Amino acid sequence: MKMTNPNDPAFVGIVDNTLQYVPGLTKREYFAGLALNCLQAEYDTVSIDCKSVAKKAVRLADALIAELNKGTK
Repeated sequence: MKMTNPNDPAFVGIVDNTLQYVPGLTKREYFAGLALNCLQAEYDTVSIDCKSVAKKAVRLADALIAELNKGTK
């Protein structure tokens, strides 16, 4: 199963009795947020370089999406 577009909404909900994507975070934003949460634990909160950590979180999200788009063998 393909991940499809990383800019698609991350979540679905029931709208008018049908399952539909709902506005909010994109898949890419959601995955980056999850990565950021884990990365934060690796850094000293006093000397944290927020910009570098944020960039790393986005790179991790993009790498995850790329792997998911490869599908299963």
